Amino acid sequence: MGTVTVWRNGRKRQLTIKPQSTRTSDRAEAEAILLQIASRYQRGNIENRDAPQTFGDLVNTYLDAGKSDRYLVPILRALADLEVPELTQAKIDAEARKAYPNASSATIRRQWHGVISAVIRHSRIPFALTLPEGSRSTTRFCTPKEAEAIVRECAAGRYKDAWKPALAETLFGTGCRAGEAMKLDGARDVSLEYRTMTFRDTKNGTERTVELLPRTLAALSRLENVGRPGPLFRKPGGGAYAEKVEVGGHQLRFLYAAAERAGVREFHPHMTRHTFATWYYAQTHDTLGLRRRCGWRQPSMVDRYTHIAPAQIGLDAIALGWDFREKVGAALEHAQSEEKKA
Repeated sequence: MGTVTVWRNGRKRQLTIKPQSTRTSDRAEAEAILLQIASRYQRGNIENRDAPQTFGDLVNTYLDAGKSDRYLVPILRALADLEVPELTQAKIDAEARKAYPNASSATIRRQWHGVISAVIRHSRIPFALTLPEGSRSTTRFCTPKEAEAIVRECAAGRYKDAWKPALAETLFGTGCRAGEAMKLDGARDVSLEYRTMTFRDTKNGTERTVELLPRTLAALSRLENVGRPGPLFRKPGGGAYAEKVEVGGHQLRFLYAAAERAGVREFHPHMTRHTFATWYYAQTHDTLGLRRRCGWRQPSMVDRYTHIAPAQIGLDAIALGWDFREKVGAALEHAQSEEKKA
């Protein structure tokens, strides 16, 4: 951090410069980058305006707000020094092809264009970025067997603790966002007695309480800090996660690792929310209940699940204890009982 003297409308002003990394350990290269930064402010003196923002400045603001740094390293390497007016669709597309020469359109959308769009939207810059052709977003969900395998791998990791499988159970069993789960308080937001969990710090600001499945309740009952103030889900050893916790943030790497060991390809924690909604609708066909459970205000948010939720996947989930509809669960148990009698 430092200050620089600039001239605006014939008057001298002192501007505070935020600290920023040159992202290199080479001294000569770092000094060259420093000269580039200084030249931006010098040009501002000539043109009687503040130094133009670069994409790197937008990213710094984005990260300062607690957003995820996932996939940002190659993007910064290519675009950080570009001034915002120089940030064009053609430039972004060209750099994407260099960074991911053999990747699919869906991967480029997720790891390049989608991240850049999030940074731009956060800064409220009027620039609509077009996504790669053929990269339309899809609603991906896990099968019950895949979810079961992920929970099992969370419990069987190298550094075993009760928090990892309990978090996985909560994500699949409630449909909450990962960020919402990480903000749960062990004393205030969970009741083992009443089998409920309350999400207070939500994306749309609407508090909601959900009833817990028996298997989710069982996983939570193994946590030593249930009933105590402070973050419910913790690191191995009991330490709290950093506050900058995002869906896909580096703090939840164990979920990615568990999914990889379970053989679930291209897993992302938000898939657990799609998974819950798919299973719930397949079992209940209750769109209003699904909206309430997931905290969606718009009915259109549940439309996608009315088209992708096969009945069998709901029954398969029930068989593994993911039962969101008591009547369906009772019917399955009765059928299984009759089969044993026969």
